[in-house]
Amino acid sequence: MISPPFVCIFCDGHGPFTSEEHIIPHSLGNDLLVLAKGWVCDSCNNIFSAFESRVLYSSILGAERCRMGVVTKRRKPARAHTHGISWFAQPNAPPNVIEVEVDWTSIRALRSKDGRRVKVAFPMHDESNRDISRLLLKVGIELVSLLLHSDEPPAYDISEAKRFLVSQDTSAWPYFVLL
Repeated sequence: MISPPFVCIFCDGHGPFTSEEHIIPHSLGNDLLVLAKGWVCDSCNNIFSAFESRVLYSSILGAERCRMGVVTKRRKPARAHTHGISWFAQPNAPPNVIEVEVDWTSIRALRSKDGRRVKVAFPMHDESNRDISRLLLKVGIELVSLLLHSDEPPAYDISEAKRFLVSQDTSAWPYFVLL
C-alpha cells in the first residue's frame, strides 16, 4: 500500500483531508478502489462531488444504477431523473426491473401491442456528457497519481488535466478526448 502524500494530488494543497476518496464513486458500487485520507483535499473533493452528483442523479448512469438495483450508503434505493423521467431502483425485484414516474404525454415512446412494454429512445449526447467525461478524467488522474507516488520515476505529466478539473473549466476538453 502506498502511503498518502498529504499533499492534494489535484491542487497541491495541504489539506484539510477529512475523507477518503473513492476512485470510482461508491454510488456506482465501488468499495475496492479507495484512496485513504491524505490524497484529495476537502476543497477538491467538494468540487468533484458536484459533478459526481449530477452524473449519479441526472444522467443515463443514474438510470443504470436504478436498473442494477443499487442501494445507497443510507440504505435507500437509488433514484435518478433524466430526460423527463424519474427512475427508482427496485432492489428486491427481478433483474432489470425498475419503477418510473413520467408524464407519458410529454415523452415519445413505442408501446407494445399489449401495452405492457414501452421503448423510449434517449439522445446519446446530452448536457450530462461533460460531467461524465469529467468523472472519467478524475478517475484516470487518481489511478495515474498512484503510479506517480510510487518509487518509480514519473512517466506522465498530468498537470494540465488536474488544472482543468480544479479550475472547473467549462470547456469541452476531456469530452472530445473521449469521443
